[in-house]
Amino acid sequence: MNPVSAQGPIRNNYLSGDASVLLDLLRVLACEMVVVSHIIPLYLLYKNVKYDNSLIWMGPTNLGIMGVMLFFFISGIVISNSLFKKLQAGNYGFGSYFIDRFSRIYSGLVPCLIIILALDILIRAINAPLFYLLSPRFGTSSISIDIFLANLLMLQMMPPFHIPRPPFAELLWTLNIEWWLYMAFGWLIVFYKPKNMLKVKAMLGFLLFSLYPIYLAATNYRGTLVPVWFFGVLITAMMTRGIYAEQIRKYFKYLFPIAIILIAIRMSIDLHIGIIYYEYVLELLAGCAILLAVINFNGKEEIFRGARLKGFIKAMASYSYTLYLLHVAMIAALLALDDIYGLSCPLPAFIAISLVLTNVVAYIVAYFTEMRYRRLAKWIKDKAEKARLRLLAPARPSV
Repeated sequence: MNPVSAQGPIRNNYLSGDASVLLDLLRVLACEMVVVSHIIPLYLLYKNVKYDNSLIWMGPTNLGIMGVMLFFFISGIVISNSLFKKLQAGNYGFGSYFIDRFSRIYSGLVPCLIIILALDILIRAINAPLFYLLSPRFGTSSISIDIFLANLLMLQMMPPFHIPRPPFAELLWTLNIEWWLYMAFGWLIVFYKPKNMLKVKAMLGFLLFSLYPIYLAATNYRGTLVPVWFFGVLITAMMTRGIYAEQIRKYFKYLFPIAIILIAIRMSIDLHIGIIYYEYVLELLAGCAILLAVINFNGKEEIFRGARLKGFIKAMASYSYTLYLLHVAMIAALLALDDIYGLSCPLPAFIAISLVLTNVVAYIVAYFTEMRYRRLAKWIKDKAEKARLRLLAPARPSV
C-alpha cells in the first residue's frame, strides 16, 4: 500500500484545466515582478542614488517580495500535486522523486551558474568600479570557485558556514530553501506510515533534510516562506480530496474579490509603515486568494479560452526558472555596457530594454537546458536501473 492510499481514497481532482494555466500565469507574473524589482534598484545604484532611499526599497522591494511569495505558493502546489499523483499511480519512491527534483533544479542551475560566473568575470574586467559598487548588494564581490561550489551543493547560508551567494546571484537563497523543503517533504510522504517513521533510517533522513527549513523558520524572517510552501501543499490536499470545493465554487464570486481587496489594503499598510520583509498576514491573504482560485477553476475551462493564449502562457512559464536565476547578472552587464559607452539610458527605456533582453536570453538558454529536464530525468533513471540490474545479476562462473 503506498503512503497516499493509506490515508484513504483520493478523488481524481489533480491539477488540470484552467487552474493549471492560472498557476503558469502566476509564475510568469511572479518572475517578471522579481525582475522589475531588481532593475530599478540596480539602475538607481548605478546613478548613485542612496541605497536606503525609499524609492529603491519600498516599491520595488515589496514587488519582489510578492513575486517570491507567489513562487513558493506555486511550488508547494505543483510539487505536492505531482508527488501525490505519482504515488497514487504506484511504483514511485524517494529515489525516483529525488531524480525528478534533481533534474528539474540542476538542469537550469548548473548552466545558469556557469553563465553568471562568465558575466561576473566580464563585468569586473570591463568595468571594475561598477562591479564593486553593485555586486555586494546582490551577492558578494568575491568571484570564488568555492562560493559557486557551495551554492551548487545547496550549502550557502547554512550555519555554521554562512557562505554568501556569488556576485549577482543573490536570489539563490530562495532556491536553497526550496531544495531542502523538496527533500524533507518527499522523504516525509514516502515514509508516511507511522511504523516507517519510527525507523531510525526514516527519522535520521527527515531530520537531515528538515534541519535547514526548521532553522530558518525559527530564526530568520525569510523562514516565513517555509509555511508559505506548505500552504501550497494544503491547497493540493483540499483540491485532491474535494474539501470545501463546492462551497468555494458557490461563493467564489464573493470571496475572491474580498481576498484581493484585503491584499491591497495590507500592501498599502505595509508601504505606509515601512515593512519590507516577508510577513504572515500578507502571506495568509495571498494564500487564501490562490486557494480560492485554484479550487474554483480546477478541472474547468472558464477563464483561458483559446489554444494560442494558453500556449503563450505555457511558453512564458517554461523558462521562468532560468530568467529568475540569470536576470540580475544580465541587468548588471547591461549597466556596465551603458556606463562604458555613455548611453545614459533613462529609467523607463532601461526597464523596457532589460525586460525584453532578459526574457529573450533566458528563453534561448532554457530551450537547451531547463526545458530538457524530463530527458535528463529519464536518462538518469535508465542509468540507475541498468546499474541496479548489474548489481543483482548473478556472477558468471569462472572458466
